[in-house]
Amino acid sequence: MGKKGFGAAAATFGKGDLPGFVKRSGSSSSLANSAGSDTGTDRELGQGWEADGWDFDNEDDAWLDGGADVAKRTAANGAGSKKPASRENGGTSTSGRPPLSKPSTKQSKDGRLGALRLTKKKEEPESRTASELDVWNDDLDDLETAGLLSDTTGRKAEPEAAGTSSGGFWREVWVQASLAAPIALLQVTWFGRMVASLYFIGHLGGDELAGAALAITFSSVTGYSLMFGLSGGMDPLCAQAFGAGEYGALGLTLQQGWAVLTVTCLPILALWLNLEPLLLLLRQDPMLAHKAGTYLRFLSADLFLAAWAQPLRSYLRSQHIARPMAAAALLAFSGHIPFLYLFVTYLKFGAPGAAIANTITSFNFVLTLFIYVQCFPGPHRKAWAGWFVSALDPRGWGPLLRLALPACIATCQEWWAYEAMIIMSGYLARPDVTVASMSVVMNCSSLFFMLPLALSFAAAARVGKELGAGRPQGAKTAAKVAVGFGVLAGLLMFALIETLHNKISRFFTKDEEVIALVSKLLVILGITELGNAPQSLLSGILKGAGRPTIIAWLGLVTYYILALPLAITLVFVLHWEAQGFWWALVFSQSFQAIVLGGFVVSQDWDDLADRARKLAEVQGEQANTAVIALAATAAGEHGGQKYSIADDLDDDML
Repeated sequence: MGKKGFGAAAATFGKGDLPGFVKRSGSSSSLANSAGSDTGTDRELGQGWEADGWDFDNEDDAWLDGGADVAKRTAANGAGSKKPASRENGGTSTSGRPPLSKPSTKQSKDGRLGALRLTKKKEEPESRTASELDVWNDDLDDLETAGLLSDTTGRKAEPEAAGTSSGGFWREVWVQASLAAPIALLQVTWFGRMVASLYFIGHLGGDELAGAALAITFSSVTGYSLMFGLSGGMDPLCAQAFGAGEYGALGLTLQQGWAVLTVTCLPILALWLNLEPLLLLLRQDPMLAHKAGTYLRFLSADLFLAAWAQPLRSYLRSQHIARPMAAAALLAFSGHIPFLYLFVTYLKFGAPGAAIANTITSFNFVLTLFIYVQCFPGPHRKAWAGWFVSALDPRGWGPLLRLALPACIATCQEWWAYEAMIIMSGYLARPDVTVASMSVVMNCSSLFFMLPLALSFAAAARVGKELGAGRPQGAKTAAKVAVGFGVLAGLLMFALIETLHNKISRFFTKDEEVIALVSKLLVILGITELGNAPQSLLSGILKGAGRPTIIAWLGLVTYYILALPLAITLVFVLHWEAQGFWWALVFSQSFQAIVLGGFVVSQDWDDLADRARKLAEVQGEQANTAVIALAATAAGEHGGQKYSIADDLDDDML
């Protein structure tokens, strides 16, 4: 964030406004009455927004960079005017801007947080005339147009009438495609990181590769799946808050996500550091256990980086910001292969060197995204109001956890079911062939899944934004487009796999037995994608609508009541060998797509929009409270003396 950030900003933060201002919603008469009822030197600004010394009708406040129209008008009215050498009590801020007095808060009449009690300027009149109020509101409009204030706070924007949306069907197609393309590039780039690491490890020998593969599987099941799943709870919260204009809620949710995932990492870290004795307890080969345990110890720091990377991804894509994420991934990956060569080949660290390279690449990715969020200009800057200590309070995690836990369960169920099938394949007649073949096909499945996954993220962001904005018909249109993309993605994956399955199988190995089995399994994988891609998009729709519980319960039925029992029957009873695993997935994925489609069709979009806005308001109130607490703390740090809010805002935000 530059300099001090917003940490010392003495202001209320309502529904997406620039931190530092609370926007007036009352009528002219009510404003005049409130001004006329002032006593002494204190005046309460209930639903209005104003601060001591801030008068947007003069040139003093033309410093606001995005409020160009305000600056031009005020400059024309007061050209050549000088800032007063002193303000009330002779105090001035270091920036020459008017000082702001220590705030205190209480509930306003309608129960909303956001009332400030500020010391009034001595020269300020006791009331405003109607014409002055008109100019005041004109200035508010100009600031909103400049993007410095949201139209959802104070003077609230009316929700769109039923049946309206933010754009037509084909515009929605373009928006989702534009959002999904860089997300897919990000996913493929990150998948390439794993492939490159395994390539370098594979040249070290079979023992090193086996140990690393076991460690990677264990880390996926016990760590990364949880990070990915828990961060999924942020998707509806952030998307709906973005649509509702609750920009402060976005920043608060991001920091809560970091806190939740970091706390989750602690018990996982203890498990990872003790992998070797755990594997020995399970009677694994001592050498294999040692190599896997060593690899995972060097990979431990990467878990915490994932705990920061995943919330950043959700935070940005919910605001329809995807290209910077793809650029950050490409930038980080550009150094990955040189790091692999340095640590694995040149310094001869072995497989742990690949873990070190992975960690450095992840750090570069997180650092790049964090710098973008903090320093680069753009609409996302409205969502960052500084660091909130309240984000560390578990009592405020309720809205996030209610969505994150079902999302995590849904993700882990799927990941663990696939891993269980690989483990079961080791009990077949030729485990060396079947395990290798299943691993290759699983990796192919992950690679081909990148497109449906990216489209699913785009669908969640679009549906959530439209619902948060109070546009149920817009959300419905986004859902229709997402379903269409799901069907097209399934057909595309099917065509690619069926056309290239022989070439794909020969790309991974030279073993003819493995090639033959992989080729057969890929044909079934192509059929699986006909159901898998649509169900992924349907899941994205329900995530954006804030209904991850449906996905979690359905996943339990799909994978553990249908898929795995059916796979066991086909493989071990009917002796379909490894092909039985994938035919079980064909059935389960198709079943899941049909049921999810029924849930999506039956949704009451008007009710979902109401729920979304209420949820966004809850998060917005938390953000209001957090900013007010920061303001009070900052005022206390100043010894109760007046200080300038402008001194605590970043230059590019002013």
